[in-house]
Amino acid sequence: LSYLSIICTIIQVPILWYGSKYGAEYLSAAFLLATGITFIIHIYVINLYLRDALSIFFYLKIFALYIVGYVISLLIPENMVFLNKTLIFICVVSVGGFFIYRKYTENIKKIFSGS
Repeated sequence: LSYLSIICTIIQVPILWYGSKYGAEYLSAAFLLATGITFIIHIYVINLYLRDALSIFFYLKIFALYIVGYVISLLIPENMVFLNKTLIFICVVSVGGFFIYRKYTENIKKIFSGS
């Protein structure tokens, strides 16, 4: 994990440095690019070390969450009050957490109970 973090940092820092040269919008775009690249690297490393490879559907779900977060961030106006932005964030995380909890609770209980 430490080697992976070092490699991802070596890749991300120049991208973020270059993006920051042109202001906040380009820094945000550079962050998205760097995150996408490290996501691909993480997929490769995870599949390298797992006995059973994760399905492509799992990775598509993660990518869909990435896109949903991006779209939600685009829909929030810049001049919205910070409190309202915080409430939107709490609502989105709560709803998402609730659905994840409902879907995976039984599997988590089985894993920790040793069944």
